[in-house]
Amino acid sequence: MHVSPNMRDNTVIPFGETGAITTKTYNHRFRTFSVYNNSGTCTVTLKASGNVMTIPVGVTVNFDAAEGRSGDVNRFVSESFTVNATDCVIVGTI
Repeated sequence: MHVSPNMRDNTVIPFGETGAITTKTYNHRFRTFSVYNNSGTCTVTLKASGNVMTIPVGVTVNFDAAEGRSGDVNRFVSESFTVNATDCVIVGTI
């Protein structure tokens, strides 16, 4: 019996945004989502719990929907993150 390796290609789409963000809810189903507060105020509201996180200046907060045990790709549900910031950097993978 001849066994060939699984040749599954995973496409990862980078996402990024900078500057002032006025209460924006992201509709993407992110695999990772990071917020860096460059200056001023920055809050991230988590849809699932309703928690509001205030991120201090100079701090990055990372969210990661880790890979499942059997290699499944996990993603956050749509509209998981709402950001309101004076000056921040947002980076994610879709």
